[in-house]
Parts: sequence; structure tokens; C-alpha cells
Amino acid sequence: MLGLGVVSQLWNDEDLRSSFTDLVSKTVKAEVEMLQNSAEISYRVMRCGLQAGVPAKAGQRSSQEETAEVVKDLIKVNVGYYSTLVDLNLAFTDRVLKAMTYSSTAPTAAVQTSPAVPQMALVGRVGEQLRVPFRVENNRAEVTPVSFHLTPFYRTGQAEPIMAEASFDPAEIALEPHQEVQIFLILPIDSAFEPQNSYTATLSVEGMEAMIIDVTLEVRGDG
Repeated sequence: MLGLGVVSQLWNDEDLRSSFTDLVSKTVKAEVEMLQNSAEISYRVMRCGLQAGVPAKAGQRSSQEETAEVVKDLIKVNVGYYSTLVDLNLAFTDRVLKAMTYSSTAPTAAVQTSPAVPQMALVGRVGEQLRVPFRVENNRAEVTPVSFHLTPFYRTGQAEPIMAEASFDPAEIALEPHQEVQIFLILPIDSAFEPQNSYTATLSVEGMEAMIIDVTLEVRGDG
């Protein structure tokens, strides 16, 4: 339990209060927009259902084909939505763990240390596309399929995630026992990143749960 003194100190912290105020404002605005979007989605879905039984004219696609295409697009959007949630959850737990590690005041002798997390330091400018190599080794005795994942970026001191259009070459690979390969992270630095700022993200190798890389990106100005 937090003591009253701690609660009072937290409440009087201007940065924390500003973060809560921004969150409430953003939530209210988002709720209004979601209500409007939901009403429009419901209308369009109902319209597709009503048109599904209408015969197609010569040379035109049938209403059933159009409805199937709409449903397919909706499914793809939902899959992308849940994929984004996975990204945000991973980034959130990673930041919480780092915050707890950095703010810990326990004596170092009482803390069980773990191997250092590999670091990847990137530097670039808005408009550039980075192609950065890193190596992955399969230390298992069996073939291991792996793929790669990069969480959203966070600007230092900010809670707003930045969804970068990152990709990997190759996107996935089946590693032979004790095989080591070079993978490329491809990262376009778009206008969502602001010059003269630093950002952090986490790169994970899915299929090898223990392997993560802390990624830092320094966005430089034009000069």
C-alpha cells in the first residue's frame, strides 16, 4: 500500500498531473470519434446485407462478391488491430520492467543479475531508410523457425507510441541447429519522428523467447 505522503507527492507532481490531463482529454475525444465511426460501420454493414440478395447486372460484380470483399477487408483490419495491441502490450511491459530496474534502490548485492540485453544504436534523419544488420544464432539441437518483431518506438520522456513501418530481410527463417545468420532490420524514418530527439523500441526474435535487443534511434536534424 502507498502511504498518504507518497500519494500526495505523486498528486502534486506537475508532469504526472499533465499526463493524466492529456489522457482524459484524448480519451474523451477518441470516445466521440469511435461512436461516430461505429454508427457509420453499422450502417454500411447493414447496407451490404440488404444488397447481398440483389442480382448483378450484366458485366458487373455480384453483390455477394462485393459483400465478401468487404468482409475480407474487415477481417484484415481486425487482425491488424490485434497485432497492434500485441505490439503495445510488449512495449508496455518492456518499459515497466526498465522503469522498475532503473528506479530500484535495493542494494546491488541483493539483486540477482541477468545477462546484459544486446543494444542496437541507430542514427538517421527524417526521410532516410535505415538497413541495419544483426546476427541470430540457433543454440538449440533442433531446427528452429524464427521471425522478427519490433515494438512501437517511444520518444524519451513521452508516452505516445510511434508505429514505425519496420520490416526484416528475411522476414522469417528456419535455422538449422547451431546455425548463425545475418538479418537486416529495415526502418524508414518518416515524419512521425521529430529531429533532435531520441527514441527507444524493443526487437524480439519470435521462436527464441530469450532473445531481445534494445533499439535506440537518434534522429538528427538537417544540419
